[in-house]
Amino acid sequence: MRRYILIWVAGLLLAGSSVSAMAASGPYLGGHFGLVMLDDAKNHSDEGSFIFDFEQGLGGGVTLGFDLDDDYPHIGKGRIEVELGYRQADLDSVEFDEGPFDADGDVTVVSAMLNTIAEYRHGPQWRPYLGLGIGAAQVSLNDTTTFGGTLVDDDDLVFAFQVLAGLGVKLSKTLTWDIGYRWLSSTDPELVDGLGEEFDFDFSAHQLSLGLRFSF
Repeated sequence: MRRYILIWVAGLLLAGSSVSAMAASGPYLGGHFGLVMLDDAKNHSDEGSFIFDFEQGLGGGVTLGFDLDDDYPHIGKGRIEVELGYRQADLDSVEFDEGPFDADGDVTVVSAMLNTIAEYRHGPQWRPYLGLGIGAAQVSLNDTTTFGGTLVDDDDLVFAFQVLAGLGVKLSKTLTWDIGYRWLSSTDPELVDGLGEEFDFDFSAHQLSLGLRFSF
C-alpha cells in the first residue's frame, strides 16, 4: 500500500511539473458564475430615508485578459483583464419609519471593469490571488412596487470599484479552474421615485463564484 501511495504522489508531482513547464504568458478568455448577496441599501432624499432589503441573487461575467506569468519580472506576477459583469437580485422588502413592508421588483447591475490581479504561486498548480478593479456600473431598480403602487423604476450609470480574491487551480497549459470572491461597490446611484422625487442610495454587492479561464 505504501508503494502505491508513493507512486501516486510521484505521479502528482510529475503532473504538476509538466503543468509548470508548459505555463507561459499570453492572453486568456474566462467566465464565472455564482451567488450574489447585496447589502441592505439605505436611501436618502429630502422626504426622509428608507431601506431596501434584497434577496440572494445570481451573477456572472466574462473576462478577456493577459497573464504575465514569469516573462515580465519588472511588472510582477499576475494578470490584467477587462471584465463585463451582470448581477440580479429580487427586492424582498422596504423598511420605512413605520416598519418593513413587502415589496416586488428587482435590481440589476451591468458593470465594465478593468482589473489588475496579483498572483501568489504556491507550487505549479495553486495560484491564490488578490486584485483591484475600477470601471462603471449601470444600476437599475426595475418595476419596484409597494402598497400596490410604483416605488422606483429608474437607473443610473455610476463609477464603480471592486476587490477580488480567490484561488486558481491550473488544470493544464490552457485551462485554469477559478474559485473567486468579488466585492463590488460604487458611488451612490441617483434615481427618481414614483412620485418624481430624487433620491440616492448606498450600493454594494458580494459575489461567490466558480469559473474557468482558457489561455491561448
